[in-house]
Amino acid sequence: MADDMDLFGGELTAEEKAAEEQRKAEKAKKVKEEPKGRSQIVFEVKPWGEDTDMAAMEAAIRGIQKEGLMWGAARLEPVVHTIKMLVIMMNVDDEVNTQEVQDEIEELEDYVQSVDIRSFTKL
Repeated sequence: MADDMDLFGGELTAEEKAAEEQRKAEKAKKVKEEPKGRSQIVFEVKPWGEDTDMAAMEAAIRGIQKEGLMWGAARLEPVVHTIKMLVIMMNVDDEVNTQEVQDEIEELEDYVQSVDIRSFTKL
């Protein structure tokens, strides 16, 4: 009842009430639509040796799927002599546990010797 009263003694008209309700609805909508936090992570994935199938390793890594995780670009970079490492990027929502993703990559023991984070950027 107090919301229907104007501070100067008059009651709000139907139009003013509708406008007030619309402002409240828009404010509530803005609160609900807060953008999710995102991060971009670049991993350096080192193989066991030069005989490791790097295409199969990349396919196995991309096979790791979680809600809020999107794999990005990947490339091979030299480590030592003929051994190359896979540098792969992923974008994740803040709800995704990046340590779990890194652990899952390390569990690909047929391909992966070690995984390091090259960069971690909040978007």
